[in-house]
Amino acid sequence: MKKNAAILLSLLILGSALSAQSADEFTQKARQGYHQKQFVQAAALYEKAFAAGSTDADAAYDAACCYALIGGRDKAFEFLKKAGGLGWSNADHARKDTDLESLRTDPRWEPALALFDKNAKYAQVMWASPCWNIPYAEDLPEDVKIAGLSRFWSEVKYNFAFPQKLTALDWDALYLGSIPRIRATRSTVEYYEVLQELCAKLQDGHTNILMPNEYWKTRVGRLGLQTRLVEGRVLVNRIPAKMRLIRNPTIDSNTSRAGKVVFSSISRTPPIANRVSLLMIAPLLVASRVIINMRITIVSRKRQLAITPNTSRCRNG
Repeated sequence: MKKNAAILLSLLILGSALSAQSADEFTQKARQGYHQKQFVQAAALYEKAFAAGSTDADAAYDAACCYALIGGRDKAFEFLKKAGGLGWSNADHARKDTDLESLRTDPRWEPALALFDKNAKYAQVMWASPCWNIPYAEDLPEDVKIAGLSRFWSEVKYNFAFPQKLTALDWDALYLGSIPRIRATRSTVEYYEVLQELCAKLQDGHTNILMPNEYWKTRVGRLGLQTRLVEGRVLVNRIPAKMRLIRNPTIDSNTSRAGKVVFSSISRTPPIANRVSLLMIAPLLVASRVIINMRITIVSRKRQLAITPNTSRCRNG
């Protein structure tokens, strides 16, 4: 009896997987038909997708468009209602969408838009609440810092694409371990650096903690130098016109040779960190927590500069 129950359960799971796969295949074919303006065939394929168990709100909206374009008004509203029930929320797009032009005089049109607007308001509160519009300060309040850490932790825990990584890292333990470090920070910059270290544990290039705009405007500048990798060496081969390189007055341009430092400082408008020495640009802090001191030296008489590492050290692994 137990063996039969196990077989039945396996068949149900397999059938569900096959249905989901079929739904995706039907949806893909339906979208191809829509783009080829084969709206009748596309509408039929969308019907098959939802019969196979699709829960794609975009697909429901697109099905409504197909039916509206072929004169199937009742079906169009049926799928608009389905799209709203699945969370579709772009009422502004629907208001402008020429595919739905034939529906706008129907008394069912405004209720459909109202459902989309309701979904949009829910999404706004759920994912982008105005309460997070906190003004920048040199040192954010501790409660705000803890709230920010908690928000990042929860976003990763419930939305990260590779949950197996979270299990291996023990993401909850990392969160709890970060709380005292966040409390100990004495500036907003320190706070963000702790968040960036936590984010770096994920080793995922699509998940980032970005410094606020105020930080980039007032504390950091970017060296606008275009580089190329030549024979294993990084060469600066272009300097924008807006950047002024100030020649080291102790070096005679006529005696400059490869390997010799030729520029002592660099400035832009606005200045980069109030004038950064090119003899030792330090420290350059990157997400991997490696601090690298760089040295810029001449490579040729044609304003090509070599950027070579001078010293390096790691902080916090």
